[in-house]
Amino acid sequence: MDNDGEDGNFGHGSVIVIRTTYPDRASAEDRGGKLVAGLVAACAQIEGPIRSTYPWQGAIEHAEEWRCTLKTAPSSLSACLAAIRASHPYDVPEVTWEVARATPDYSAWVEAVTARPAGDREAGEQP
Repeated sequence: MDNDGEDGNFGHGSVIVIRTTYPDRASAEDRGGKLVAGLVAACAQIEGPIRSTYPWQGAIEHAEEWRCTLKTAPSSLSACLAAIRASHPYDVPEVTWEVARATPDYSAWVEAVTARPAGDREAGEQP
């Protein structure tokens, strides 16, 4: 029987949902696509525009942004976060994540897509 995470054990039956924002649609789509192509994320969904308000360097900023929601396996979380941070255009990007319960077949697919170690990637394939 697959574990659905009810007991705090997040094996099969769970995925990690990561959210980050980008300054424009093109960068959100480009980076989301690269994370999927690099097999650190199984899926990237782009939403926007959204309106963000936040304090930055002594002023209240208002910005139009695009949200990129990514799905990855618990075993691939570190690799996915590192790939996001390595190329994000913001000095302090919003990067949040949560464990989401998922059907066993979906979580198995996410795990299968993202679980390949970096050494098993094809030549030139990068997150």
